Amino acid sequence: EEDASLRHSRPSAATMSLQQKIDLEPDWGESDQETVDWLNMALSKMWQLYRPNWEAQMATSLQKTLDDMELPALVKRVRVVALSLSSRPMRIPSIKPLATRSNQNVQYVARVRYTGLTRFKLLVDLNLPGRQVHVPVWISDVDLDAKM
Repeated sequence: EEDASLRHSRPSAATMSLQQKIDLEPDWGESDQETVDWLNMALSKMWQLYRPNWEAQMATSLQKTLDDMELPALVKRVRVVALSLSSRPMRIPSIKPLATRSNQNVQYVARVRYTGLTRFKLLVDLNLPGRQVHVPVWISDVDLDAKM
């Protein structure tokens, strides 16, 4: 049973931030997880329809991030030349509801898994004395396992 002093020092669910709620969640056992087969089926269908748009949006977003980065003096610029998501969609292995202030609010924590054959081609422009050099960089087989 939980120590009473710990219970009083912990903020209530109404005053906790979403990150605090996620941090307090215990490791998920198989029995705590809701089935998300229906959600993965829908995500698979959406992936087929929207993948080209998502690739373009991700490339634009990645380029903006790269443009805002502070680069070493040797590197003039890093450009996203190509970004390709595989036909394999991301999956949500599990989802768990979080406590909320009222029944009108719905909050969940989801595990997201992506093991697609994503490929990025970046072009790194280097500033060398008296000349510029363009170095192609391929990034492939991106693997993502996260909680959202």
